[in-house]
Amino acid sequence: MEVQSRSCRYDVRGPQQGAYIYDCGDVGLSFNRLEPVDGAQFRVNKTVVDRAVSCIRYTTDRSGNQVCTQQHTENVERQVPVSSRLHLTYVVNP
Repeated sequence: MEVQSRSCRYDVRGPQQGAYIYDCGDVGLSFNRLEPVDGAQFRVNKTVVDRAVSCIRYTTDRSGNQVCTQQHTENVERQVPVSSRLHLTYVVNP
């Protein structure tokens, strides 16, 4: 199995899960053993950027409560798994 710019490694544990599974680095592919075309799926991690706000300076008000007087906002990246069904089509060998 090859993805356009990289080779994929067959996961030998796949038969136990009822699928042909390939690890292509940042992309994973699986094909249902009984319905390989209709049961084809992919998985990938997508980077999502969240904004995180934190307080960097506090003061105390007249009632003795701690109040934030200065905030800092920064972007925080996190990985989100994404998967979906593949829609395969037949092509002629070049």
